[in-house]
Amino acid sequence: MADDSVQTPSDGGTQSPESDPELLAGRYRLGKALGEGGMGQVYRAEHVLMKKQVAIKVLRRELSADDEIVARFHREARAAAALDHPNVCQATDFGRNDEGAFFLVMEHLDGQTLQQLLEKRGRLPVERALHITGQIASALEVAHAQGIVHRDLKPENVMLVDRHGDPDTVKIMDFGIARLVATTGDGDDDGADGPTRLTRAGMVYGTPHYMSPEQVAGENVDNRTDLYALGVVLFEMLAGAPPYDGGGIARVMGQHITSPIPSVRSRCPEASIPAEIDALVTDLLAKDREDRPPTAGALLSRLESLDNDTNEAPQVHTTAALTAIATATATATDRLRAVTGQGVGRLQALWGRLGQTERLLVSAAGFVAFFLFLAVFATAAILFFDSEGRKVQALDDSHEALLDDEEISSALNEARGGNRGSLSELLSIHPDDAQLRYLALEADLEAGRSVDLVEESAAILEMDSRYAHDEEFVERLVARLTSRSDGEAVRELLAKNMTNRVRELLAREAREGSRRAHRDAAYELLEEQKQLRRLSRWERIAAELRQTSGCEERRELVNKLAAIGDPGAIPVLEIYDQSSTRGCGRLNLSDCHGCMRSDLKDALEALRDD
Repeated sequence: MADDSVQTPSDGGTQSPESDPELLAGRYRLGKALGEGGMGQVYRAEHVLMKKQVAIKVLRRELSADDEIVARFHREARAAAALDHPNVCQATDFGRNDEGAFFLVMEHLDGQTLQQLLEKRGRLPVERALHITGQIASALEVAHAQGIVHRDLKPENVMLVDRHGDPDTVKIMDFGIARLVATTGDGDDDGADGPTRLTRAGMVYGTPHYMSPEQVAGENVDNRTDLYALGVVLFEMLAGAPPYDGGGIARVMGQHITSPIPSVRSRCPEASIPAEIDALVTDLLAKDREDRPPTAGALLSRLESLDNDTNEAPQVHTTAALTAIATATATATDRLRAVTGQGVGRLQALWGRLGQTERLLVSAAGFVAFFLFLAVFATAAILFFDSEGRKVQALDDSHEALLDDEEISSALNEARGGNRGSLSELLSIHPDDAQLRYLALEADLEAGRSVDLVEESAAILEMDSRYAHDEEFVERLVARLTSRSDGEAVRELLAKNMTNRVRELLAREAREGSRRAHRDAAYELLEEQKQLRRLSRWERIAAELRQTSGCEERRELVNKLAAIGDPGAIPVLEIYDQSSTRGCGRLNLSDCHGCMRSDLKDALEALRDD
């Protein structure tokens, strides 16, 4: 758990866990201090009854005597607990210790803050920055609907954790809990090196670099104040630094009110930021809140529109050499699976062959080609160290270890043969062993035994979320998407455990499934969970092709797939190419796909040649 205002311990106002061995509130055992903030100290702790790791913020004793601060802490702790959103750090408990200090219990997070990521990486790629921004906006939408304004949104308050295979899952921290941290106290803020938190109770709340003009002016704040701060955060992710920086706190605060809004494209021209995104950042940073997007929901809609426009943007290549390289990278996954098996030498050989074929890599073209080569190399490294594959392999290793146990192996064999007594006994002894539950489920299915597949799968996933990366496990659930008895439960379970594997199998079902209702259910789930944007362009268009009914509309999508040139689209195109030439018209004698037969043939020939 990272606290955005962690500082060096100073006055010892909060009792350390070493000097207080007793349980906090009779159920929390305090561990090491994670850091000290302006309102108190944050500890790692364990709920002794649930054996669950949490983080606990204990309000300073001197602040616990201030009725106004206590009332705010209490009120906003309850507000934070009410925010049930996957991108908000959850508050789970609130109380007062024996010495009278109030405390707040939050979920413990292992990861890094956005600030730490930016310090290591500098600016982020546009797609990654928008992915993080969209999650923050989603959380703000729910908070604002409940009348809660964060007031101190900044990279230090945004935690990035790995959830369901996404290492950039956002968790907003200290939601709605106002900062009450003193300045340097010497009256000369201009010399401060870092972002100093402001200030005392009844004065200005926020962090200078991320404060809206109305915050600086001491006016009332509303939801658009958070959107301004999010605009600053997005600017910093894209450019590597906030829009107003340097010259001390007073100068930075004044710039929010008087300085022109900088263009992120002009600030960072080498990033090739689209004009539409630059315009969005400018709107978020509008001096007058009336000129900003009115709500977080409106911002989300605009982000989705930008994502679609970006994905549909045509690519123009000026030389034959770049065309060849673009074609090579379009099928990078298939090539790299072969290349990584032979090491860097094979990758260099592939590069050499591309250069000899084209013989046109000169000046600017060679420069672009070099960076494309680096992109291919980076993709190879990602595939080589594929985290999803490692999780599945770890599960397989666990299964093998269990099967090496003679008692377990014997019980499973008996269960497959119809006698489940020994296996049931083992499960009663080890009810929380996810791997044993999984093997038992496999044995039950193999024996044809009646089992509530969805309920058992949900229990296994609750104990070990890695099973959401297992292809066979996920395939069984996807196959029941339209089940009358538990289809809705399956959709909820898949939505809750939306890993790369789940998305991949849903996308495959949406484009290649044999039953229309099943394809529609898979597509709708991807759409509801905003996962279509995370598919590659050819996957998304192939899924849209199966959703489209008009021949001319399908013909247009077929030509788009041919232009993209990814052989992965071949199975989808073959479905239409091999379909009957009858079935439409008044007498069902006309060809439903007659207008695109020629286009299908050309597209398949081109993709098969690749």
